[in-house]
Amino acid sequence: MRCSLGRCGPGSHEPGTAPALAIDSTSKALNAAASVPTPTWDSDISKLFSAPYWLPESSRYIVGSGWINAMKNYGPWDLSSYTTVKDETPKIYQHLRSRSMPLTDDPSHYFPVEALEMIRSWANQGYRKNDQDEIILQKVIGKPEESKVKYRVRKDIRSLTQEELQTYREKLDTVLNAGDAKGKWQELGILHANWCLHYQEATFLWHRAFLCYVEELIDYPIPYWNALCSEATDPASPFSGLPAEFLEDTYTHSSLGLRKNPLKYALLSGVVSTPRYVMRDPVLVSRTPGLEWDRKICLFGLYQSQIELALRQDVFSQPMDALRPFGKPWANLSILTENLDDKFFPNRTDFDGLLEQPHDNIHGWTGPDMADGSHTAFDPIFLSFHSNIDRIVEFYIRSRPGLTFTATYPLRPFIDNARNLGYDESRQWMYTTIGDMVKDSKSLGYVFAPPASPDQVSLTNPPKQTDIVVPSVVFRGVGCNVVSYHIDVFTPDATSLVPDPVRNPDYIGRDTRIGMGRGSKETGLQNTDRCVKKPVTRTLNAERWEVVLRKEGEKGLRQVVVEMETGREVPEKEWSELSGFRAEIKWGRRL
Repeated sequence: MRCSLGRCGPGSHEPGTAPALAIDSTSKALNAAASVPTPTWDSDISKLFSAPYWLPESSRYIVGSGWINAMKNYGPWDLSSYTTVKDETPKIYQHLRSRSMPLTDDPSHYFPVEALEMIRSWANQGYRKNDQDEIILQKVIGKPEESKVKYRVRKDIRSLTQEELQTYREKLDTVLNAGDAKGKWQELGILHANWCLHYQEATFLWHRAFLCYVEELIDYPIPYWNALCSEATDPASPFSGLPAEFLEDTYTHSSLGLRKNPLKYALLSGVVSTPRYVMRDPVLVSRTPGLEWDRKICLFGLYQSQIELALRQDVFSQPMDALRPFGKPWANLSILTENLDDKFFPNRTDFDGLLEQPHDNIHGWTGPDMADGSHTAFDPIFLSFHSNIDRIVEFYIRSRPGLTFTATYPLRPFIDNARNLGYDESRQWMYTTIGDMVKDSKSLGYVFAPPASPDQVSLTNPPKQTDIVVPSVVFRGVGCNVVSYHIDVFTPDATSLVPDPVRNPDYIGRDTRIGMGRGSKETGLQNTDRCVKKPVTRTLNAERWEVVLRKEGEKGLRQVVVEMETGREVPEKEWSELSGFRAEIKWGRRL
């Protein structure tokens, strides 16, 4: 059985990538370029600018002419002119190598090493215009120095070799002491609970710093759990649910023998009266086929569509300023009319706000400890889940080189580019900042390997915004809660209130509210007293229910609110008193 949500199963190739024919054509062109020992302007160099061979054949001339026209206005450098390029080759080479050229927002346009080497050879052989010109050897451009930097490679946890998985388990077990009530694992869990940032520009960059600090401790890359996997919404696929690595009971340590698997048996201590191991949703742990399993897995299709919606946005976040030291709140809502003034709707929709919604949903989906703000970082799934969130953030930032950030905002308590902690540091300039964390991940010492199964949404060629008027389900005035809730939304005349995205045509979707957690006075872990979140807005895309909502929308949506800690269905009289729990229908542009 597959979830019938339109795009749940794996396709013939990753969305946004070229089909096999175009890839083969580009591969042949790359091989041909690498085999040109004596390039000339007429045959080789001019075409690097007018028809870049590493791009799909159908777009080469269009892209090339765009570069040439742009540089005539910007330079003015005429990249179609032999004389201009010859005179400026060292400068052009440097700009191409540093990727300040070409002027593009698509990373696939940057010149590959083979093309740069062709330009260097052409200059060092006397700038020959054609084959009749004599080769005159000269050293115009020296051989570039090879980088000696080594990166940690974050792999999909489902593609780790047995040796890699063994090493990672041992790191968590005996370096971080995940099963020890007084080990480093406990400090990390409480660090996140007491210091994490949410609902603002710094959210995902703070968590990036957290991952960098953990990797520094274990000197090993954190594998990611891919929530964008195309097969994650297929109940029959081994890629659905939690990866098996988190469910195995034991493993054999290389020197200590048979041990509890630290990816499953991580201790939750210091925040509960009786220490215990972290707990996940029993449906995910048992993996028992059936209706309940199918419903659980098919919810992932909704969460992936929310991630796709975030990737469409051109703005990362509304920046922080002196008047709002905790950041201007984001809002997950489309513009309702073309002429709606910002003063009526200050909480605009940005990437970070829209991504935090599926982030919260997947935390709640994994639960129960992942769904509690005080407990979540004690579960090893937290590291791998956020490693994948960081992968999404990294590709988003790199695909939009013009993004702006509040670079000097400190990400406490991290110092030394998140290599150390400074709990007692009074010098603000010592702290790692947003600017430090938005650098290319290579500058922070890590890169991402391709996923084990293709992403449902292409990260290298993210989707674009559209101008379609559709309905949205909106929650306004969302604030902080102590405990966590699921809010399931149904059409006004729903005949079933079962949250099944496949079998229930009246089910619109779910919004998870992750509570700050009850904490523990004994440990000083009291999340609730540091929640300074301004009211924000959540939204669910209701495009599929356009006809129904136009007809029945005035009746109001139906909702079921469940308190996740107890499983109790909350009466409307009670949840209606909570801030931001009442859903509304709004019509506006699709984001």
